[in-house]
Amino acid sequence: MPQLSLDIPHELSEGEAARRLKEKFDAARAQYHDRISEFQEQWQDGIFSFAFKALGMAISGTVGVE
Repeated sequence: MPQLSLDIPHELSEGEAARRLKEKFDAARAQYHDRISEFQEQWQDGIFSFAFKALGMAISGTVGVE
């Protein structure tokens, strides 16, 4: 399976970075609700895990907030 790994430097607090990330995922889910199904998300200790289906493909990943 293809993988993508990114490091994005920032000067935000961990809480603010997590809040913005959640806000962006919520906005994308709302915007593409008709194309995304079976969306799952979980936050645990600064790690955001997600999974969904889009256009018949299963997509999953994790984002670490530091």
